[in-house]
Amino acid sequence: MDWAGLASEIAQLRGGSGNITTIPAFIRADFATAIRDVLYSMTVIMAVACVVALLGLARGVQEDTGTAVPELHSQLPGEDPDTDLDPAWR
Repeated sequence: MDWAGLASEIAQLRGGSGNITTIPAFIRADFATAIRDVLYSMTVIMAVACVVALLGLARGVQEDTGTAVPELHSQLPGEDPDTDLDPAWR
């Protein structure tokens, strides 16, 4: 088997013919194996994220953003919470 000739032939393959049989079987198998590995890895990552979310996040503990905003303004002396900070809109 002439490896250089085979590599040259594979390098010259052009897409767009719509015929999948023009791609050598070992390339198709390698691509399918790579995609399978990626999908399995993504499945494991999503499962770990789900477990972390279920165990690490407590219900009802998150703060409401509406109540958090006035607390920020109360920390600034002399600042009115209803003041428009952008002078371009006046």
